[in-house]
Amino acid sequence: MLGVGSVSYVVLHSDCIAKRRDVGQNGGMYISPEAITTIVGTVTVIFAILGGCVWFDHRIGNVERNPGTRMKGVNANIDARLDDFQDKSGARVDGVERNLGARIDKVADELVEVKVAIARIEGQPRHHVSTR
Repeated sequence: MLGVGSVSYVVLHSDCIAKRRDVGQNGGMYISPEAITTIVGTVTVIFAILGGCVWFDHRIGNVERNPGTRMKGVNANIDARLDDFQDKSGARVDGVERNLGARIDKVADELVEVKVAIARIEGQPRHHVSTR
């Protein structure tokens, strides 16, 4: 008999090794810790995948039940932002238009003054009276 850990081996034949059943093991059945770890890991991965599928189904179910609710909220948000942008840009354009109108009026007044100054420099047209 060879003793390794808590498991004892009996040599039955020259090339065959049989495991002796200890009463301390689960019903006399021996499973290696690696096999238990593999089984527990596999079961854990399967439960994780199933949980992900259930979560995904729940998310898709909520979207299918209320498809318009989220879109209405998004549309209202976009409409509010566009209205705000339109108000701001309209006020800005109005301000630019006022400033530009005032500048154009100022240039027009200056142009009239320049025309008057040129007319004064040139004076009245001279009438030539020719004597024969």
